[in-house]
Amino acid sequence: VLARVFAADDRCSADHTNFGVESVRSVLIRTVDLVNQIESEPHLKSTSRPWMVVFVAHGDVLQILQTHFAQIEPSAHRSLPHLETAKLRALSAVERPSA
Repeated sequence: VLARVFAADDRCSADHTNFGVESVRSVLIRTVDLVNQIESEPHLKSTSRPWMVVFVAHGDVLQILQTHFAQIEPSAHRSLPHLETAKLRALSAVERPSA
């Protein structure tokens, strides 16, 4: 059953909510907002020392977030290497153009 759901999901846009799921775009917005909130923490911005954050979540959520860092479409999250249980994957902040 999951194979059929994943196959249908891969053919859909990042905005679909088929099968009662939260859309990929919604997950992306929610997780990128969290990253931005963490990056803007005053005590992190004021330190010259490197810092690290570890995100623990379902693999799909983490792969969707990774699309932001990889600068690929969020609906392509399943094209990224599978996240094995309890594995670390380094993500680096994307340089954002100045407003």
